[in-house]
Amino acid sequence: NIANSDFSDRNASPPKINNLVYEFDGWLGDDIIESIATFLITENLMNAIVQSKMTGITFEKVEVLISEQFGELYDSKSLPKFVWAQIIGDYRKNDFSMSPKHRLIVSERALNVLGKFNIKNCDVEDQ
Repeated sequence: NIANSDFSDRNASPPKINNLVYEFDGWLGDDIIESIATFLITENLMNAIVQSKMTGITFEKVEVLISEQFGELYDSKSLPKFVWAQIIGDYRKNDFSMSPKHRLIVSERALNVLGKFNIKNCDVEDQ
């Protein structure tokens, strides 16, 4: 969940965040995580996106915390490095964009890259 983040506008939809802090209560192993139209991806997935020259996405640092619950549930499980994926594209031109309802839209090319990673807990729909 998003915790202790620096919001520039909490009333915007989705809220505008300047500095993201994400606290994990659990993790099912996916390389992409969404919380309130905010996306985290693993560093490995970021590298694949950059290597593939995908458009409509930029990356920022994220501070990752682990809750007490996470420690109890996943005693020795460690998390990979995550980055904050900021979706800035237009669906007509870019590989990554957001729908008016704040859902992630990806091109077929981007979906092929994502499909090489663990996204089994993501809902994928054709548009």
